[in-house]
Amino acid sequence: MNKIKLSKWWFKRLVILGLLVPGVILVTFEVKYWQRVYPGLAIAGTDVGGLTKKEAEVKLKKKTDSLKTLILGWGVNQWPLPLELIGLKYDLENSVGPAWDIGRRGKWIENLRQKFEAGKNGVRFDLKYEWDSEKVAAAIATVAAQIDLPAKEPEITLDKLSGQVLVTSGENGFSVNRVTLEKKMDKSIKTASQGRIEVPIVRLLPKLTSDEMAIIKDRGQKLVGKKLVLAAVEVEQNWEINDEQLLTWLGGRDGVWRRDKIANWVEQLAQTVDRSAQDASFRFVEPGRVEEFKPAKDGFNVKQAELVDKILGALERLEKSGQVADLIVEAEKTKPGTETAQVNDLGINELIGMGESWFSGSITNRIFNLRKSAEMLNGVLVAPGETFSFNERVGEVSADTGYK
Repeated sequence: MNKIKLSKWWFKRLVILGLLVPGVILVTFEVKYWQRVYPGLAIAGTDVGGLTKKEAEVKLKKKTDSLKTLILGWGVNQWPLPLELIGLKYDLENSVGPAWDIGRRGKWIENLRQKFEAGKNGVRFDLKYEWDSEKVAAAIATVAAQIDLPAKEPEITLDKLSGQVLVTSGENGFSVNRVTLEKKMDKSIKTASQGRIEVPIVRLLPKLTSDEMAIIKDRGQKLVGKKLVLAAVEVEQNWEINDEQLLTWLGGRDGVWRRDKIANWVEQLAQTVDRSAQDASFRFVEPGRVEEFKPAKDGFNVKQAELVDKILGALERLEKSGQVADLIVEAEKTKPGTETAQVNDLGINELIGMGESWFSGSITNRIFNLRKSAEMLNGVLVAPGETFSFNERVGEVSADTGYK
């Protein structure tokens, strides 16, 4: 009986001891790292575990102060880039912040997990900084100007006298990958690395082989004397693309057509054809009566992607047979907000008000801008219940929209 009591006595004490020891260890750990970064944390490769915020900032400052210049390199060439020229400023306080927050900002069980993970595997953080993006772009452009070798695209032309297609091979080139270089610079600055940054290069390879030139010439010869005719019925316009233009759309390799060039041509065509829907607008000719002076018109927008596909199909047919390929330019129509037939339903029967402003003594640019904005507002019809917006009707006022 005494033996059983003794066993229970020891068991209780072992349980208490088992709970007490981890608690003592945890309390000792917290006391040791009170107002200090927990162990296992590093910023830009610098261990800051056990340091106060201020101590961590001082330690990091020694590292960042040692980084005065980035070295950009390509082959045997090197370009030193002083950090002050790109407006670089390290933010050490915010750099320490994320490491300081580990084990402190979550619930107690999450904090415990973070501290354990940091102590076991370590957690790494980058430095925070700011730089002047325009100065960075200018610095990269300066380096690129000394490296870039522009490629020369193959040229396909027609000798009108002989009727022969002429093909030049073009020349290969290379250029600095500016986006990747900026990312490399960003990484070096975040880690305060002293190593040389290799300038990434993109190879440009448009040059044709002699076999490819022969294939292009043969394809081009099949287009001589042929043409493509496009018609936009809604606007009563036609476009005729002759053999010289068609030759510029021939692809350099693999028997393909230059979709990018065709798309650019279609975009330019659309700019001359597209129009917004026009609402019916009115002017008062006498009290109680309005007169239509601008009828409603449907909007017209070329279906560019569809037209590009049509042209590609027509070119493939022309290359095989026929002299002329005809295409219809399809467009998406948009209806005006106010149709001409709706005017009698809007309840317009009197002049509500009128204002006048004299600006004869204003400077030339102001007079021009006033007249231009007045033209945008002249004849605008505000339907019952509609809210009139000056900014919406006039639009952006800047040099890009024709104002002075």
